[in-house]
Amino acid sequence: MLETVCDRVARLLLLPDDRVSGILDAAAVEASHVMGLHEATRASIHACTIALKDRLPGLGAVVVIDRATEMVKYASIRPDDEHGWPTVYPWPGQDVPRAHPLRHVQPDGTLRRATFWQTPWGTRGDFYVDAVGYETRIIAVLSADDLWQAERFHPATTREFDQRPEQTVRCCGQVHQVRGWPCSTCGEGYCPKCGDCRCTRQAAAEVLCAGSCFVQYLPHLLVNGLCEDCRQLNSGLPRLPGEGASRPGVAALGIEVKSMAKNTGRGRRVGAVKGRSEFKVGQTWFKRDTATGRIINGSRRQHKGVRNEK
Repeated sequence: MLETVCDRVARLLLLPDDRVSGILDAAAVEASHVMGLHEATRASIHACTIALKDRLPGLGAVVVIDRATEMVKYASIRPDDEHGWPTVYPWPGQDVPRAHPLRHVQPDGTLRRATFWQTPWGTRGDFYVDAVGYETRIIAVLSADDLWQAERFHPATTREFDQRPEQTVRCCGQVHQVRGWPCSTCGEGYCPKCGDCRCTRQAAAEVLCAGSCFVQYLPHLLVNGLCEDCRQLNSGLPRLPGEGASRPGVAALGIEVKSMAKNTGRGRRVGAVKGRSEFKVGQTWFKRDTATGRIINGSRRQHKGVRNEK
């Protein structure tokens, strides 16, 4: 959300609407308009993709692909007015899908047809494309609608949209608007800067109780290093044989301590997280609820104490 707002502000400063309208001349947005706008205004190619993305009538994207690496260099997305962001769209740093016709656009070549886009984990979305090849790059406009009448037949298609909730996260000295599944423990979203949720930040501040419970607490909950339960045990029960002079052991008192995963505050957990597993796609680790199979969240780092899927 924040990145989208910054893109819009930069576009308005560098490319006023009248300059963009002069290049389009009431025509549908085409890939060739990106370089035409760049040459007419000397604005960066990235700024030009943002300006032309705003002129798409519906869901679509303006994409710049590096020819040498076959990787998306810039991608400006125009979400759907009603449903928002789709689950399948190009993003910077993503490889062009294998067997995609954009890989074969030659310098000075063009492409206009029905095609697709695909995520690294195989989910596809149907698009129409208009593309132009240059010496070092390929510029393409992807649209959910056939803006250029590239095809005679337009079959009905279904498209999935991102239903993840949006949340406001205050972390790293900033306020972030994030979209994604929140942490199943604290219910808060993950900071886009450090990747932590509220319970992870809290765990980093916790200290180990000096008593027999071996549980971590926030510092203000401890008195002389002891939690409330350990203070009650030390003050209200007689000393047992074999125990220290001031505090009886939990096991000796017949109190059952159940094993569970605990944050250590040192970048790891003691014990395993039950009911969760994780798998890696590209550079992202996805955490899954093993009971329902639902993807809970994704992170650039492995989740602490979560079993890896084979």
